[in-house]
Formats: sequence, C-alpha cells, structure tokens
Amino acid sequence: KLDYVTSDQIVQTKGHLAAEISSADELVLTELLVNGTFKNLPYDQTVALLSCFVHSEKSSSFNSKAPNLLEEHFQLFSKLREQVNRIASVAKDARLGMDIEKYLDSFSPQLMEASAAWAKGSNFANILKMSKVFEGSLVRAIRRVDELLQQLIAACTSIGENEQ
Repeated sequence: KLDYVTSDQIVQTKGHLAAEISSADELVLTELLVNGTFKNLPYDQTVALLSCFVHSEKSSSFNSKAPNLLEEHFQLFSKLREQVNRIASVAKDARLGMDIEKYLDSFSPQLMEASAAWAKGSNFANILKMSKVFEGSLVRAIRRVDELLQQLIAACTSIGENEQ
C-alpha cells in the first residue's frame, strides 16, 4: 500500500530510502522525504522536526496533545502527525496490532523550540532553560538528531538526490 516494493517484490525507491534509515522511524521519515516536507525547509526547522523522532522522554509539565509551540513548529508537527496517522492506518488495515495512540505519542514536539535554537547557534544555557529537560537528555537528543541527519543525507544520496 505504501509502494516500498512492487507486486513482484522488487524494492522501489522508497524502499531504498527507508533501508538507509535506522535511528528513527524509517517509514514516517521516508514518507516525509518523498512528499517534499524537507524540500526548502530551513535548517533550523529541519532540526526541529527531526527532534520529534529522537526525544522520547516524557515530562509531566508538557502536554503533547496540545503543545505550546511557535506556529511554524506547530504546522510541522501537524504534518508529522498526518504521516504518522497514515502509517498507523496502513498498519491497522494490515492487522499488525499497532496501538495507534501509543504510536502517535512516540513522536514528541517537546524539543522543537530548543533544537531550532541550537541549530541557529543560541547559547546552551538559554536552550536548556527553554527545553525544561535535563542537560544530558538535551545533549543526547541533539547528538541523535545529528546522527539522523547523516542517515537522511546517505539515504538521499543512495537514490541520486544530492541537493542539500
């Protein structure tokens, strides 16, 4: 249904993209890549969006159902949730036994603002105040975003898409 392989079991371009991604949800990321979400997206917004994939710690002071985000981040997170819903729907149709709410909740917008600020070169102390997470958690998330960016670059290169 998602066109990762043909009916003859031949891997399509989307399948090759997904195969290069291992540090986050490869199906959702591939769908976002293919539908052009990252095309012309400023680097700070790219980093903000990717932070949703790598940060999984829950915070009692953060409500992922009604996040308090800048409008640009809210729109990106909404696009992300649309793709997650689409993937979840296909999984449900295939009777994979997925808990859709749990799957949706696994993508957290909690570090979008802090990650975007980091990408713009903001002071780490200010970023830490804005994130409301432990210092180590923030550093770990940023390192994971960097790893994920490297995988996305490799994925795009593997299919001949070399535009930065």
